[in-house]
Amino acid sequence: MKAAELKRLGDQYAELGDYESAELLLRNALSAQERELGEEHPSLSVDLYNLGLLCYALDKFNDAETFLMRAWAIERKCFGPMHSDTLATLEALSELYYDANRNTSIEFKALAITAARSNYGTVHLHH
Repeated sequence: MKAAELKRLGDQYAELGDYESAELLLRNALSAQERELGEEHPSLSVDLYNLGLLCYALDKFNDAETFLMRAWAIERKCFGPMHSDTLATLEALSELYYDANRNTSIEFKALAITAARSNYGTVHLHH
C-alpha cells in the first residue's frame, strides 16, 4: 500500500475513534514517506505533528515528544521560528510537557508566548 493510501486509511480510523489502528497505519505511512522524500522534507512536518498529537491522546508521551520534536525541528529549519505551524507545534510540546509533569513546560510556554508576541503582538494572546 502507498503512503497516501495508508495515511488516508489511518485518518479514517482516527475519525472513527480507533486510535490504535490509526497509529499503526500512520506510522507506516510516515515510514514510507521518509523513504520516498527523506527524513527532513518539509511536508513531513504535518504528519509528524498529527502523529504526535495522536500519541499524546493515547498517553504515549515519549512517542508524542519524539514526533513533535521532529516536526518542530523541520518547521524551524524550513519555515522559520515565527511561522504559525512552528508556533503550533511549540504550543503542543508545551502542553505535552505540562501534562507529563515535566518542568520544561514552562520554558516551552514562555518561548511560545514570546514568539507569538513578536509575531502578532499582545492583542492576539488569549492565555
